[in-house]
Amino acid sequence: MLGFIAILVTIAVSGLFFFVRWKQKQDELRKRLLERLSSRGEKMLHAFSMLSDRYFLKETKLFLIEYLLSVIQQLKRAGINTEFTYEQYNLTKLYSEIASGKNVSEKRRVNSQVEFEQTQGALQFILKELRSLLDGNSMSRVMIRHHIGLVRFTYSLAYRDHLVSQAKQDLEHERRSRALEKYRLALTVMDKHSTLGLARKESSRLQNMILDVEEALLDKKEENQE
Repeated sequence: MLGFIAILVTIAVSGLFFFVRWKQKQDELRKRLLERLSSRGEKMLHAFSMLSDRYFLKETKLFLIEYLLSVIQQLKRAGINTEFTYEQYNLTKLYSEIASGKNVSEKRRVNSQVEFEQTQGALQFILKELRSLLDGNSMSRVMIRHHIGLVRFTYSLAYRDHLVSQAKQDLEHERRSRALEKYRLALTVMDKHSTLGLARKESSRLQNMILDVEEALLDKKEENQE
């Protein structure tokens, strides 16, 4: 009888030992996961700073700020304090200002190759983060996909602006045919997002630009024939 009790005690102690070890590993795993979330949050804030509001639509910015604030709450509940968690006040204030319309939008367009590459790099990172939210997240998958679509549009919008900037330089140097090619390519890029009202407005503007250049080319051709 005593031997049987000793066996039971040994099994119980061993089970407790393995449970404690398992719990420690789970806690360590959760801590590493949260630390990675903190690091990704810092990188996302850096991406925010690289973007003009023209390429970072208000509703997507609010959606991502809400997400970052939820990450900060998770970190604090776990007793993890990092530089990112100290951004809670600034993020809360920014969210309030944007939501109330007090935040002044800066809709500067890309005006150089460097700005274009930086903008698209930041948007690619945000797209990657949004896609990661589709897996095992309590947030609405429909809403996440909606914002993925919006970021894809602004990614194309940056390309559109870059092409238009190059086309204007071509026009300044009387290279109308080259400018026309860039305007047409920009129109093709915008037409891929024709379900969005913003894209349709950009397409309409581009169509007018194309008509202006086509008329100028026609006038030039007629002059040469005279």
